[in-house]
Amino acid sequence: MQRILTMVLGLAVAVIGVQQAHAKAPRNNPSLPKVDYQIGQITPLGQGLSIPVTNRGFVTSPKTAVSVAIYDRQSRRLLTTKFIDVPAIQSNQTRRVIVVPPSPGQPIVVRAMVDPGNRVPETNERNNQTASQH
Repeated sequence: MQRILTMVLGLAVAVIGVQQAHAKAPRNNPSLPKVDYQIGQITPLGQGLSIPVTNRGFVTSPKTAVSVAIYDRQSRRLLTTKFIDVPAIQSNQTRRVIVVPPSPGQPIVVRAMVDPGNRVPETNERNNQTASQH
């Protein structure tokens, strides 16, 4: 009986060890992406808008860009498009991109996307864009 318990306990320890090793695998596996850009909520900042870009990945990201499209809220007409360079971002760090709308005070819809050319392989591509009304 003691022999069986020892085998079961040994198997449980082996399974736990495998799960922990698997959780660390993305950092050590060169073929898996290690960067994860995440674009946050667009917020007013003075006459402009602040767009946070965070790297949720394991390593420092390469430089990238954020594309920002600003539309008239009523007519849905495109007012302007801007591409703003974003320097490299360390793991779990945030950089803010500031954009000033063409007519402050005008009701607008803002759409922002980080890595618009999809040049950087990421662990999650679904969190690269957002939109809001101002």
